[in-house]
Amino acid sequence: MFGQDTLIGTENFTINWGVEQSSFTNQLEGRTLFNQYYENYISNLFNFRARKLKLKAIMPISLITNLKLNDRLIIRDKRYLINSFTTDLTTGVVDLDLLTDFRTI
Repeated sequence: MFGQDTLIGTENFTINWGVEQSSFTNQLEGRTLFNQYYENYISNLFNFRARKLKLKAIMPISLITNLKLNDRLIIRDKRYLINSFTTDLTTGVVDLDLLTDFRTI
């Protein structure tokens, strides 16, 4: 297959950012790179209710070593995405930079 499409199993996927006509199937393809992987994250970033929060916490080493940037935290019934964090392993102090999470997935 030549072009922006790829066939995975029986479904056609495209690397376009929006719905465009496929050069392979000559149909409008809605399964795009943006739609599959980035739409929820980017629309959450530009949500008018989205806020950035800086937080300092003391965490046990077992939690710090398992903390990843794609983790979600729940603090007082609100969900947050980890934007960045720095740790001081000697004291267990973690400086978190969080974004409010309005995604449904």
